[in-house]
Amino acid sequence: MGVALYGSPIWAGDLMARRRSREKLRRVERRLAIRCIRGYRTTFHSAAVTLAGLIFPEHPAKLHLPFYPDARRTRVLR
Repeated sequence: MGVALYGSPIWAGDLMARRRSREKLRRVERRLAIRCIRGYRTTFHSAAVTLAGLIFPEHPAKLHLPFYPDARRTRVLR
């Protein structure tokens, strides 16, 4: 999970702001959760994730935002 959250203060805001990005992320999360619980494709995203006991980067990334409000301005450009 640590690798997935690397740089999350920088990308989390943009990811959460775009509906299409959130939908793509949820599709991947749902597919992984269904594989974990061996469920059916008609299983709701929230049910599959809860049953699989998974926490995806979207949620912890939102928690990091208040701690790094200036991360976008201070990041080093390559």
